[in-house]
Amino acid sequence: DPSGLMPLDSILQAAGHGQFDINQSDRWELDPSSAYWIRIRIRGEEPDPQEVLLIPNMDHTLWDQVILYQRDKYGIWLSDTTGQSVDPSNKPLNDWRDFFPLTISPQTDESLFIQLKGFQHTKQPSSICVSFVPESYLSGFTANSQRNLFIFLGIVISQFVFFLLLFFATKEQVYLPYLVYIGGIILF
Repeated sequence: DPSGLMPLDSILQAAGHGQFDINQSDRWELDPSSAYWIRIRIRGEEPDPQEVLLIPNMDHTLWDQVILYQRDKYGIWLSDTTGQSVDPSNKPLNDWRDFFPLTISPQTDESLFIQLKGFQHTKQPSSICVSFVPESYLSGFTANSQRNLFIFLGIVISQFVFFLLLFFATKEQVYLPYLVYIGGIILF
């Protein structure tokens, strides 16, 4: 979509008439001012609904806007938006990456559309991929982040206690700025 303004209805019409082109080339040039559409076909082959995260990415490129279009249970097209230009409070998930929570219903065959607008990258991207990961992916990532935060805080608090003990043992005023600085790190 060179204009970046094509509505979903036009895309649906093009998809219905076989006007989507499959990229057969290993090399392609992207224009940051254009919008790019991806059609994904999902088949629910599991007996139970699957809660997954849809991750569209392209060589770690940061997109200004990533819009996911999917049908609700009544067949109405709904959209979710994420990306670098979207306020974090308006994203489907509060994360810097472009994630969409998605439920894959059992024994279904449906299409999703993703619109990608405005990329920020220092070199030309070479591929677009869409990943589906279990929802526990985020909780594992969050657990790792919390573990790292607690390790950091443990190191900083131990430094604070060390300088506090030195201050009481020697009564030297030189340790007070260290205590104030480390205390500030702990509080903020």
